[in-house]
Amino acid sequence: MDNPAKIIMIGSGCIDEYYELDYVPALGEKTCCKPVGKIVGGMIGNAAAVAASYGMDVYLMDRVNRSEDTQTVLEDFRQNGVKLDLVEFDKTLPDVKCLIFLKDGERIIYVIPTRKSQLVLTEQQLRTIGEAQYVYTTLAELRCFREPEASVAAMRDGGAKLVLDVEYIEQSQLELEWYLLQEADILFVNEEGDRQLREKVGEDYQERLKQDTVIVLTKGREGSVVYTGNTCRHVVPAYSVEPVDTTGAGDTFNASFVYGLSRGWDMLRSAQFASAAAARAISHLGARSGAVTVDKVLDFMNQQRGD
Repeated sequence: MDNPAKIIMIGSGCIDEYYELDYVPALGEKTCCKPVGKIVGGMIGNAAAVAASYGMDVYLMDRVNRSEDTQTVLEDFRQNGVKLDLVEFDKTLPDVKCLIFLKDGERIIYVIPTRKSQLVLTEQQLRTIGEAQYVYTTLAELRCFREPEASVAAMRDGGAKLVLDVEYIEQSQLELEWYLLQEADILFVNEEGDRQLREKVGEDYQERLKQDTVIVLTKGREGSVVYTGNTCRHVVPAYSVEPVDTTGAGDTFNASFVYGLSRGWDMLRSAQFASAAAARAISHLGARSGAVTVDKVLDFMNQQRGD
């Protein structure tokens, strides 16, 4: 690819531990499950691997321990072409992991999140961010900085677009998180994130964001809706596939959409490509199943059209 876009992914990869459920219990009930195995995953890690598989210039920025599991995760990043120059180490930190329980292709995910805190951007990190076109992260990751508002301002000084994956709003941090959302250029909001924003910020939260904010609402089997400038609206249906594992579908969609924009595609074409990438990914087991070449996604699109 000529002049690939540089994207900084702020956050963690992790080990996903998979289990197959007999049935999904209600609170207070008991069910049996069998171990399926361990696979490298993590929201930011998945998105980073997908972006790198398309040929983007991807840097991971994180602070991690030096455990065996962490070394496995970092080696997976290397093999996927993600650069680790901006990763810092702290041996006192615990592992980050996800427990994923599968039932009929859908899943319940329990996240043991990062315990890092009081992060401060280093000179090397600032230099690399200053050369980037995109910074991709989450609200939870931005809260790990000592001064989130100042850190976001520093990230944007070089002209990078801030991309946020929004799944959860922390009520106790609502003022900070709403400020960060208003600073973003692109927001990926899933159904739960949309529900929480409507409940905690207001039904009109979209209109209260910057006029040029790109908002992508992802709705699983119902597809996605892209809003630009609070006026232009694109509805993109999902591809109909039999799901094997929906873990990482949103991460695949998001990274694929950003890739499309980085190539100069319009919003509609980017969303259609992202929808295909996510559908192809959930037909396979593992959160990294979306990390394939652009040609493989285009082949999937052609097959779905019957070409």
